[in-house]
Amino acid sequence: MTVIRWMVKTGDRIGMIQEVAQVFSHEGVSIKSMEVSPGEIFVKFHLDDDDNKIREGIKEELMNHQD
Repeated sequence: MTVIRWMVKTGDRIGMIQEVAQVFSHEGVSIKSMEVSPGEIFVKFHLDDDDNKIREGIKEELMNHQD
């Protein structure tokens, strides 16, 4: 199992935490912890070592998200 911690740059607006969490939920990934500050969300989650497809799916969805 791999522990991953990403920093997600976001707009500072109502609902951004929920939208980021939904991306992970959509891929079936549980968030282990989140740290939130204006414009940034740090997300810690675990994936099996062979879950590169899921990791790339989350990354693509977050990068294509409109603020």
